[in-house]
Amino acid sequence: MTVFIFTAWSIEAVGNTAQEVIKEVRRQFRDHPGILEGTELPNYKECVEIVARAGLKEMIKPGILAIMSPITVGLVFKYIGIYRHKELLGA
Repeated sequence: MTVFIFTAWSIEAVGNTAQEVIKEVRRQFRDHPGILEGTELPNYKECVEIVARAGLKEMIKPGILAIMSPITVGLVFKYIGIYRHKELLGA
């Protein structure tokens, strides 16, 4: 289940970032019509900045999931094992 949640969150992050890049590209086309005519260069730096910023921000949730899942499963099975061990010993 963790893999599917991680994948869904990652795909959502890519979709959100793509929307931001599309908005920026449309803004540049609107503000600088010379881009479409080939007389002006687009501001590549802004798009790269959007992708880098969003990549760091949007991947926090999947990153925490990847780190916390094994820890949570380990603790749950530890307590289940302790409880089961005590039950078998009759304590």
